[in-house]
Amino acid sequence: MKTIKYTAFILVFLLIGSCATLTRHLDPVERDEFLNKFSLVNNEILGELKYDNQNLDLRTLGLDNYPDLFVRVDLTEDYKRVVKFVQNNTSKLKFVVQQNTFIICIRSDDYDLSLCDDASTPDPTPDRVDIDKPLLTIDELYEDLVGDSPQN
Repeated sequence: MKTIKYTAFILVFLLIGSCATLTRHLDPVERDEFLNKFSLVNNEILGELKYDNQNLDLRTLGLDNYPDLFVRVDLTEDYKRVVKFVQNNTSKLKFVVQQNTFIICIRSDDYDLSLCDDASTPDPTPDRVDIDKPLLTIDELYEDLVGDSPQN
């Protein structure tokens, strides 16, 4: 009888645990820390890319996607955690390289989070963030960030 109760307890525990992972959300403190570091890592990458040549046209680097940036710079372990989150938890991603900056927009359906960041802005957080509400599509998010501003 104890074996059946023990087995039932284990099954219930596993069921609850699996449901929790299916409906995961970022802890607000963890989310805010990620948002702050995400913007900082983009700023750091842009700074390293332009360190030797401030007039460098980023479009000449042949960057096709966001992960292309990670191999071009030396990131601290703290920033590597941000990179790992982006690589593992992104449902949709839009990456646009302009002459003097790059813009990255990410949508994570698992975490009900979408954000857009222009690497050249000095803000300590991403330029546009939506959390736990009807999320815009990745293209709407990008258009909302850049608006009618001319491409650099």
